[in-house]
Amino acid sequence: MLGEEGAFPPVTAGEPPYRQLIESYCRFLRQDRGLAETTVANYRRYLRDFLVSRGAVVSPVERAALGADDLLAFSRQRGAGLGRTAWNHLATALSGFYRWLDMSGHGGAHLVGAVPSRRRYRLAAVPCALSRGQVRRLLGMVDVGEPNGRRNYAMLVLIASYGANRTRKWS
Repeated sequence: MLGEEGAFPPVTAGEPPYRQLIESYCRFLRQDRGLAETTVANYRRYLRDFLVSRGAVVSPVERAALGADDLLAFSRQRGAGLGRTAWNHLATALSGFYRWLDMSGHGGAHLVGAVPSRRRYRLAAVPCALSRGQVRRLLGMVDVGEPNGRRNYAMLVLIASYGANRTRKWS
C-alpha cells in the first residue's frame, strides 16, 4: 500500500556484477563445448550459487585468487544434500568454470580439480546378501528328486548358513 502511494521508491533489482561472466561462460558451454541446454542450466545454477556465496569477490582475477579450501567449503555446504550424480555435476561445473577462466587469461588453473568427484563403483548396486525369504525361495526351487538335487540342496544350505542370508554390509 505504501509503495502504491509513493511513500517508498520502487525497488529495482540491479544486475548482479557476475551476470555477464555467467552468460559468457554459458555461451562458451553452448557454442564451443556443444552442451545441451539442460546441462548449461544446471551448470549456471551451481555457478550462480557459488558466485553469490563469494559476496564481494567480483572480478575473475579475484575469483582465480581463491584457494582450494574456498571451493571445498562451498561444495560441502551446497552439496550436503546432493546425491553422487548431482555432486559430480557441481564439481564439473566449478572445474569447468575455472578451466574457462584460465583459458580466458584470468588464471585459476590451480582450482580446476579442487572439488573431487564422488566415485561410482561398478558393482555398487549388487546386493551383498540375500534376504531370508529369497533364501527360502531358492531352496524351494531345488528338486531333490533329480540326480544332483540333494547335492545342490546341501550346497545351498551350507552357503545360506555361512552368510549368504546375512544383511551385513562390507565397507
